[in-house]
Amino acid sequence: MTVREWSQANGFSESLVHAVLNGKNKASRGESYWIAVALELKKPPEIDKAPAFLRSVLLKHPFYLTNSVLHTATSPQDLRPLTT
Repeated sequence: MTVREWSQANGFSESLVHAVLNGKNKASRGESYWIAVALELKKPPEIDKAPAFLRSVLLKHPFYLTNSVLHTATSPQDLRPLTT
């Protein structure tokens, strides 16, 4: 599976996925953080330890609605470079 295929299947920006995989983005917040979570590079936030006001927001996130945003690829090693 290519980075392009994975990013399209998971609804992420392809350039942002590349930035996370190449270490050019720290993936500390926003979409890049969720990309890192989906690739199992970072742990998802623990809902039980989140403040109440944040808990409701987290529970609406696709990661928690589907248990996983991963489609096919389960780790960065499953992604292969796009070939021309």
